[in-house]
Amino acid sequence: MIRKILHMDKGDCCLLARQIFEQRMGPAGKGAGAERKRQRALQAAAFLDEQVSPKAAYVFFDQSQVTLTRCCARLGGTGISCKAFSQMEPQTIKGAYIFVLSIANIDLSGETMTQRVYADLWGSAYVDAARILLQKELEQHSLLSECFGPGFFGMEMGEMRAIDEIVRFDCIDARIESSGAILPPKSSAGLYFSVTDEYEPLGQPCKTCKGNHRGCEYCGQREKGLPSASK
Repeated sequence: MIRKILHMDKGDCCLLARQIFEQRMGPAGKGAGAERKRQRALQAAAFLDEQVSPKAAYVFFDQSQVTLTRCCARLGGTGISCKAFSQMEPQTIKGAYIFVLSIANIDLSGETMTQRVYADLWGSAYVDAARILLQKELEQHSLLSECFGPGFFGMEMGEMRAIDEIVRFDCIDARIESSGAILPPKSSAGLYFSVTDEYEPLGQPCKTCKGNHRGCEYCGQREKGLPSASK
């Protein structure tokens, strides 16, 4: 087992977050109203730039410590369940990276409602940027699967506690609420599998599938030539 804490480059994270934010917002409109929105968005970005401190922690289990059985992956001594796991071929799994990341505890007290909305949008972009930077770090060591986590690919939010049991969120000053949500709000946790060249990506429809996990093995999505999940 390998355990590591990463302090990501703030400049790289901010630059990537801007690209993500602009892509989501689409082309800027014209006129005074559009310019006001642009200025508010830039103000929110500048506000977050001063506070963000992206960091992550991950634990790696090699193949001898990973057992995949239908909807459950046993990583070391901890099990994590996800209905999409039943579509994966165990022989293509070489290991697993379990991670948590956060961009910092952003203080929005005293900000207007409008600025809070923009800050929330920017915060999501920063989290996604941090996840991309983490993925690039891990890709230096392994070929990776899609990113699995609570709320994606049918994984229940309750699995957040199992992830915390492995990686220990407090090592980057994060924690879990009684509801199972992770704090600070702009944080994320999940796992990547280290896979062989024969691994078949599950496809985007699995990310938002609301079907019962017992039906995954009967699902025909893998045979429909769907595009692989983007990385």
